[in-house]
Amino acid sequence: VEQWFGISKNIDAVSNEPIYNIFITSNNLIGTIPFDEWVFPNLAGLNVQNNYGIVGTIPENISSFTSLKRLVLRDTKITGPLPSGLFSLSLLRVADLKSVDLTGSVISPDWGLLTNLKELHLQGTGSIGGIPTELFELRKMEKLNLSNNPNLGGRLPSKIGNMRLLKIANLDRLGLIGSMPSTLFDLPDLEEIN
Repeated sequence: VEQWFGISKNIDAVSNEPIYNIFITSNNLIGTIPFDEWVFPNLAGLNVQNNYGIVGTIPENISSFTSLKRLVLRDTKITGPLPSGLFSLSLLRVADLKSVDLTGSVISPDWGLLTNLKELHLQGTGSIGGIPTELFELRKMEKLNLSNNPNLGGRLPSKIGNMRLLKIANLDRLGLIGSMPSTLFDLPDLEEIN
């Protein structure tokens, strides 16, 4: 398998188990991601960005990829709701769903369950409603991009100050009302805010 294009295999230093990463970007792939057929119990990374022919949904059984740390599906034609199984991936550090046509509660309180999350990219996903305060309990968050979701609104909670490691906050083109909370500007590592 490790000789296949776009698939790398490493050995975990602690468990001595093989760890796989799938990195197939901008390859004009067409069809669905065969989550049901894959036998990668130690899949650490999946990046299929910029493959506009990839369709389908994120299946509930994504929860079986318990080693997943990086999920990048940006700029594909994946649609539908986020499965609850996504929020059981406790090792997930990067979730990049930019411009994926999602439905339902995209900005779900369940994102707060992913306590290892460092990057969350949900720009242009058609998100609606308010921003749940649970999202701001992600204390390891470094990059948060919710931009280009004009139907995502309300007030930005002062709990954003809990994200003490936040470096980049892209919050432009949202339906936010009121002023930015002062806690946002007190973040010690904040480098960029839009």
